[in-house]
Amino acid sequence: MRDDFSLTNKGGAWAFAWLLSAFFLIAAVPFLSILRVGPLSSFYLESGSLVFALLLVLLTFATGRLNVLPPRGTVYFLLLAAFWHVQARVMGLDYLGMSDMAAWAFVVLSLAAWACRGWVASLGQERVTAALAWVLLIGGCLQAAVAVMQYAGWTSHFTGYLALGAKNNIIGQLGQRNHLGHYLMWGLLSAAWLWSQRRLHALLGAAAVLFLSGTMGLVNSRTILLYVAAVGLLALFWRWRQGRGGNRLLLITLFALAMVVAVQFSLNAVLGWLGISQVETALQRMEGSSFAMSARDLEWRNAWRVFQDAPLWGHGWDSYPLQGFLAGSFPNGFSPNGISVLFTHSHNIVLQLLAEMGLVGTLLVFGGALWVIWPYFRRPASAESMLPLALMTVSLCHSMLEYPLWYIYFLTAFAVMMSITPSETHIRTGYGIKAMLPAASAFLIICGIVELGFVYNDLVKFDRHVKTDTAEEVVRKVAGLERIARTEPLLAYYADLSLTRRGTPFDPEIRPWAAEASKRALRHRPYATAYQYALYEYREGNTEKAAEWLEKLYHYYPSSLNYYAKQIHASPYFKNLYPDLYRACEAYQKLKPRTESCPRPEVQ
Repeated sequence: MRDDFSLTNKGGAWAFAWLLSAFFLIAAVPFLSILRVGPLSSFYLESGSLVFALLLVLLTFATGRLNVLPPRGTVYFLLLAAFWHVQARVMGLDYLGMSDMAAWAFVVLSLAAWACRGWVASLGQERVTAALAWVLLIGGCLQAAVAVMQYAGWTSHFTGYLALGAKNNIIGQLGQRNHLGHYLMWGLLSAAWLWSQRRLHALLGAAAVLFLSGTMGLVNSRTILLYVAAVGLLALFWRWRQGRGGNRLLLITLFALAMVVAVQFSLNAVLGWLGISQVETALQRMEGSSFAMSARDLEWRNAWRVFQDAPLWGHGWDSYPLQGFLAGSFPNGFSPNGISVLFTHSHNIVLQLLAEMGLVGTLLVFGGALWVIWPYFRRPASAESMLPLALMTVSLCHSMLEYPLWYIYFLTAFAVMMSITPSETHIRTGYGIKAMLPAASAFLIICGIVELGFVYNDLVKFDRHVKTDTAEEVVRKVAGLERIARTEPLLAYYADLSLTRRGTPFDPEIRPWAAEASKRALRHRPYATAYQYALYEYREGNTEKAAEWLEKLYHYYPSSLNYYAKQIHASPYFKNLYPDLYRACEAYQKLKPRTESCPRPEVQ
């Protein structure tokens, strides 16, 4: 077993310990927190992830390891940031801040890539990869422990610290089983790699593999089986490149993957033998599922139609919620899935990028990414290059079915994986000009994020509805939300969304600020509450626009038809709109006979 902390190692114990700590902040802490508050519930986790990435930059500078030329990753992430910034303004998007939020995130990633290059040049790729592997193994085991506690029903004793979950919904600290399965696979592959490189004792390595693979059986995420197939092929390919020197890595990796599959077949038998309640495995879920006409199938078709409408440059960042809603087309006229929420993402990274960024932006993303990671494929093939590629393979497989990389904490970890490519550069510690520029940038951006955090804290307070609020308090909160919407572009959408809940089109006297916020926010992302957008337009005399929007809404959210009917039927302002709504209700009831009927239009 290798000793990373030995003072005889190049770089010394302290260097590795500092790097380990920085990676733990990036690749473990945000995944372990359940701090989700306010209209942008992931704000603190995602902004924290960016701050941790910037702390890595400052740590790299403080230890004299930032004195390197910017790597490919830095150039790549800066190009993407520039693309989103410019695209939003050329296209005149509703909320420039949504694009700028993405742009600033990629500026941070560009600096993190610079820092990673410094550590690789100083400690070597193998030790940097080992640091990341240790962090993901520890993080994976902690997530697995929480998952087991959720299965056993113990998390209720730790309310406020651990996500509750349930026996039939194991989510770890990540709030979603597919995200948990993703992270656990990272931990499993890290355990296998550390074991194969003799950095983890064989008994501990085998125990970690069994623990993580067993927990993945409880999670029942079908995507896990896709990870097994993809990483298995990568492992075979890498053995072919490495030659016989890669036998140990291949065998241990295949063993780990085989355990994942074996658990799927044997878990319930073992649980039954132990007298413990059984679970639905990923294998069982796959047997009972069908892709045809599923929500994901329909959304992929929508995304393709959106792309075809603007194939070269796309519709702009964060435009898919609206464009997907408008492009929605269903064989029987209504969404067959009874959805009550908006698909803000097509659940496929390629289709999403094609829809929002067009061919130009999509080629920039994938072509640039290939350029960044190409050094991994240079000969001789090494074990330390295999692990980052395997970890990224997991993320890319998941991205073909969901959107993990739209969560900053996943994206930041992914950027680190991209950035620890082998380097022929060897540096001496120093504090030259090329080190000061990224360090100063990191410091200033941290200050900006902290300032934005205070603004978001105000947004959370203003967003909160309290029954005991006085009229004066409500006025103060509305004024605060208006100020944020007007002066803080990065949070403007979320302030507008909060304003939409402070007034309605059913009020005798329309509140201008509520109408304007609804026409911006509910059109930008037309959730089921977007009927307000149409009703405001109707009361302003735009009857045709209102009727067209409502017709689209009825077919996209058929499960909400009865709710719309009760709201509109009871209002004296929208009598002329109700017959169309009633006809939609009748048509849907023929498809779904058990659907609650709507009041007849004659009863006014």
